[in-house]
Amino acid sequence: MLNKKAQFYLVSIIVIIAIFMGFATIINYGQRIQTFNLDDLYQELKIEKRYLLDYISENQLTDLETENIFINFSNNYVEKIGTDKDIFFIFGKQGGIKVVGNKLDETNVSVDEGLGYSDFTEEGEFEQNYSPTSEFKIKIEENEYIFKLREGQNFYYLVHHLDNEERHIING
Repeated sequence: MLNKKAQFYLVSIIVIIAIFMGFATIINYGQRIQTFNLDDLYQELKIEKRYLLDYISENQLTDLETENIFINFSNNYVEKIGTDKDIFFIFGKQGGIKVVGNKLDETNVSVDEGLGYSDFTEEGEFEQNYSPTSEFKIKIEENEYIFKLREGQNFYYLVHHLDNEERHIING
């Protein structure tokens, strides 16, 4: 009778440990956080930009078709990157570009399309048209980024992310 009682306690302890391990595994799995890596994003955007421009060139798309592709691409990446960052996609031709992205309300942004800087007042997701002839400038918190506009289609991006008072920027 004593052996059966010991076996019962042994089995009970094993079941309790298994339940505890199951909860520990579920809690650890539930707390897994995917970190945002700007280096990976930079490499991905560089590759996707090349494929996108190749696709447009090979298929000889119209300006309207090209603009729609750029808008869809930009909106998809804003969603993927996250709305907790300042994101600007600049595309189009000399004399008529579109800027699509997301701007945080606490970030000071101004743009210059050739007539001097003016405040960028949009907040959240946005889509704006501009008419620069040779270059388009964006200033984020006193840091200036210049995008040269060449003949034909242009496509640039700028991602600004503030993490623990540390500024991270990718552009291309």
